[in-house]
Amino acid sequence: MPGWLKRELELLKAKYSLYFIIKKYEKIFRDVGFNRCFLDYEKVLIMIERMGVQSAEDRFFKEPFLWCGNGKKVLFYNPEVHPEELVIKLGHELGHLICEHYREDFMWIKSAHRVFSNRMEKEADVIGYLCWIPTPYLDRVRGYSWDIDEVIKDLSNCDTEYRIIYKNLPVRFQIYQEYLKADEEISRVQRMIESF
Repeated sequence: MPGWLKRELELLKAKYSLYFIIKKYEKIFRDVGFNRCFLDYEKVLIMIERMGVQSAEDRFFKEPFLWCGNGKKVLFYNPEVHPEELVIKLGHELGHLICEHYREDFMWIKSAHRVFSNRMEKEADVIGYLCWIPTPYLDRVRGYSWDIDEVIKDLSNCDTEYRIIYKNLPVRFQIYQEYLKADEEISRVQRMIESF
């Protein structure tokens, strides 16, 4: 493989590092359905627990938070939050774990302070949204309608609460478009590599 092609591949890996993380965890969590099917919050908790984190219900907190310290990681969450919002919020915390945004000797309460950079929060948000609406669903929807109102109607037929859809769907659409762009660029370079 020519040096220029190796450099282009390395640049793509840096540019789309989250894309490669998503692909890796789609394989690791294939049996749970990460970014393959709609998940309930129990399945997100299964993935979190596989990352070596204990989960604990705590009705005191509105937002989930992850405590790391003394060699342990515990995720506290409120099971009384609407189940679909809980999927997004727990998926967000899963995002911090799979993107390795934590340190063993650090404790944080997300609702009290923003301790991570904007980039890290955005990466974690992407994982949360992938847990909520999987990419294959949007692939299917794109085939018949890319109108947000049509998608809202379709999701409303799946017992999804309208308020949650309306609030979160535009962001999920944007993530999907960025995912498609990354997939297209990476596929182009992989085809070039295969031709050598």
